[in-house]
Amino acid sequence: MATKEDQETLRLLVQYVSRAFYEPKFTIIMDQLARHPVLKDDDLAGRMGLQPKELNKVIAVLNNDCLVKVQVSGRFTPNLEDSVLKCLIVYAVTGRTN
Repeated sequence: MATKEDQETLRLLVQYVSRAFYEPKFTIIMDQLARHPVLKDDDLAGRMGLQPKELNKVIAVLNNDCLVKVQVSGRFTPNLEDSVLKCLIVYAVTGRTN
Protein backbone atom coordinates (compact mmCIF):
# COMPACT_ATOMS: atom_id res chain seq x y z
CA MET A 1 0.00 0.00 0.00
CA ALA A 2 1.32 3.42 -0.92
CA THR A 3 2.05 5.85 1.85
CA LYS A 4 0.42 9.27 2.02
CA GLU A 5 3.66 10.81 0.75
CA ASP A 6 3.78 8.41 -2.22
CA GLN A 7 0.17 9.23 -3.10
CA GLU A 8 0.88 12.95 -3.02
CA THR A 9 3.98 12.50 -5.20
CA LEU A 10 1.99 10.46 -7.72
CA ARG A 11 -0.78 13.07 -7.76
CA LEU A 12 1.71 15.86 -8.47
CA LEU A 13 3.45 13.82 -11.16
CA VAL A 14 0.12 13.11 -12.85
CA GLN A 15 -0.75 16.80 -12.79
CA TYR A 16 2.61 17.91 -14.22
CA VAL A 17 2.65 15.30 -17.00
CA SER A 18 -0.96 15.85 -18.03
CA ARG A 19 -0.58 19.63 -18.14
CA ALA A 20 2.68 19.48 -20.05
CA PHE A 21 1.70 17.01 -22.76
CA TYR A 22 -2.10 16.81 -23.05
CA GLU A 23 -5.12 18.91 -23.93
CA PRO A 24 -7.37 20.20 -21.12
CA LYS A 25 -9.95 17.40 -21.46
CA PHE A 26 -7.24 14.84 -20.72
CA THR A 27 -5.92 16.93 -17.84
CA ILE A 28 -9.34 17.12 -16.21
CA ILE A 29 -9.74 13.34 -16.41
CA MET A 30 -6.29 12.78 -14.93
CA ASP A 31 -7.07 15.26 -12.13
CA GLN A 32 -10.27 13.39 -11.31
CA LEU A 33 -8.40 10.08 -11.24
CA ALA A 34 -5.66 11.60 -9.09
CA ARG A 35 -8.26 12.69 -6.52
CA HIS A 36 -10.28 9.47 -6.72
CA PRO A 37 -7.86 6.63 -7.56
CA VAL A 38 -10.61 4.32 -8.87
CA LEU A 39 -13.74 5.52 -10.68
CA LYS A 40 -16.48 3.68 -12.54
CA ASP A 41 -17.11 4.80 -16.11
CA ASP A 42 -20.57 6.16 -15.27
CA ASP A 43 -19.21 8.22 -12.38
CA LEU A 44 -16.34 9.68 -14.40
CA ALA A 45 -18.58 10.43 -17.38
CA GLY A 46 -21.01 12.23 -15.06
CA ARG A 47 -18.23 14.27 -13.50
CA MET A 48 -16.94 15.22 -16.96
CA GLY A 49 -20.35 15.95 -18.47
CA LEU A 50 -19.66 13.46 -21.27
CA GLN A 51 -21.49 10.47 -22.66
CA PRO A 52 -19.74 7.15 -21.89
CA LYS A 53 -18.82 6.66 -25.57
CA GLU A 54 -17.12 10.06 -25.70
CA LEU A 55 -15.30 9.33 -22.45
CA ASN A 56 -14.09 5.97 -23.79
CA LYS A 57 -12.45 7.71 -26.78
CA VAL A 58 -10.53 10.04 -24.48
CA ILE A 59 -9.62 7.26 -22.05
CA ALA A 60 -8.34 5.12 -24.96
CA VAL A 61 -5.60 7.68 -25.60
CA LEU A 62 -4.55 7.73 -21.93
CA ASN A 63 -4.70 3.93 -21.77
CA ASN A 64 -2.55 3.66 -24.90
CA ASP A 65 0.00 5.97 -23.25
CA CYS A 66 -0.06 3.72 -20.12
CA LEU A 67 -1.30 6.51 -17.86
CA VAL A 68 -4.54 4.82 -16.86
CA LYS A 69 -5.61 1.26 -16.37
CA VAL A 70 -8.97 0.10 -17.65
CA GLN A 71 -10.52 -2.91 -16.00
CA VAL A 72 -13.64 -4.45 -17.49
CA SER A 73 -15.55 -7.09 -15.62
CA GLY A 74 -18.70 -8.69 -16.89
CA ARG A 75 -21.45 -10.20 -14.81
CA PHE A 76 -23.98 -12.47 -16.44
CA THR A 77 -27.34 -12.58 -14.74
CA PRO A 78 -29.29 -15.56 -16.00
CA ASN A 79 -32.98 -14.86 -16.22
CA LEU A 80 -35.47 -16.76 -18.35
CA GLU A 81 -36.99 -13.63 -19.88
CA ASP A 82 -33.94 -11.39 -19.85
CA SER A 83 -30.39 -12.66 -20.17
CA VAL A 84 -28.26 -9.62 -19.54
CA LEU A 85 -24.51 -9.21 -19.52
CA LYS A 86 -23.69 -6.26 -17.29
CA CYS A 87 -20.27 -4.69 -17.75
CA LEU A 88 -18.51 -2.76 -15.07
CA ILE A 89 -15.71 -0.56 -16.37
CA VAL A 90 -13.30 0.91 -13.85
CA TYR A 91 -10.53 3.44 -14.53
CA ALA A 92 -7.46 3.93 -12.37
CA VAL A 93 -4.15 5.77 -12.57
CA THR A 94 -1.35 3.33 -13.23
CA GLY A 95 2.16 3.52 -11.81
CA ARG A 96 3.51 1.35 -14.63
CA THR A 97 6.36 2.57 -16.80
CA ASN A 98 6.85 1.23 -20.32
